[in-house]
Amino acid sequence: MKDRQLARELILIVIIKLIAITALWWAVVRDTPPPVTPQAMETRISQGAQPTSQGHPHDQ
Repeated sequence: MKDRQLARELILIVIIKLIAITALWWAVVRDTPPPVTPQAMETRISQGAQPTSQGHPHDQ
């Protein structure tokens, strides 16, 4: 019986957290479009593809 009660409480906590995260997203992030200006777009396109390195260099 204790296992079922614990599982029920954990599920309830997860549901409450999901509702809270969704409410925060809805209130803060939803209506915030990323700022894109024509000048910023032109700069980004004119840069082209920049090679990126990830991780640490290997000693070979």
